[in-house]
Amino acid sequence: MIRLIAFDLDGTIANTLPMCILAFQQGVSPYAGHALTIGEITSLFGLNEVGMVGRLAPGHVEEALEGYYAVYEAEHGRCPDAFPGVAALVSALREKGKIVSMITGKDDRSCHISLRQFGMDDLFADVLTGSARGNNKKERMLELLEKYGLRPDEFLYVGDAAADVIAANGAGVRCISAAWAETADRAALEAVNPGQVFDRFEDAAAYLLALE
Repeated sequence: MIRLIAFDLDGTIANTLPMCILAFQQGVSPYAGHALTIGEITSLFGLNEVGMVGRLAPGHVEEALEGYYAVYEAEHGRCPDAFPGVAALVSALREKGKIVSMITGKDDRSCHISLRQFGMDDLFADVLTGSARGNNKKERMLELLEKYGLRPDEFLYVGDAAADVIAANGAGVRCISAAWAETADRAALEAVNPGQVFDRFEDAAAYLLALE
């Protein structure tokens, strides 16, 4: 039986990744000394924003972070809502007795900017954020297993990146892959998580609601 379902945020709950990249390009580039490319930015995914800015603008971390957050919040009109049906799904899963949490690589400040925008600040039982040192999703999964006294086979994670599958495998938990955002790399997901990739949110929602 699955007792806890944890969701990623960027690319899973909402189509926020294009806005994240824009915030780096507009808010951090002035402190990096050059126009940041998409490749430079995405190569650092796994770190939270503090860690990424530390690599991209090491001499101006504080100012560059403020630049990032200012653009990220101001441009949230590009992504004003979560994917349709997300809040209803979380509520329905909770009504079925599931613990529903969030594990994201974002830092706390940017995560809560988005959750407030989506009206989801109080929707999840736990909101666990990323690390400036590297991808910490495996550790976050283990943290929730310990907190709730769960076995790994009682935990399921939903994320949009191959790294999410690798983290889940490392923690011994199941993962289904979200490929419904325009930023998803479906081929990469299928390569690491064959048969567990969902192209439509509606299909993933039906799958989750049918879980015992």
